[in-house]
Amino acid sequence: MNVEQINQEVEKIEAEIETLKEHRCDSLVCTTNEYETSSKI
Repeated sequence: MNVEQINQEVEKIEAEIETLKEHRCDSLVCTTNEYETSSKI
């Protein structure tokens, strides 16, 4: 992997973390639903 690819991966992970922080779900069901809806788009 080159630096650009690594930076893209880091940005993806940071975006996912922000999404999880926003929802602050107590159960895994909520985060699972989030991933399902985002992958359909």
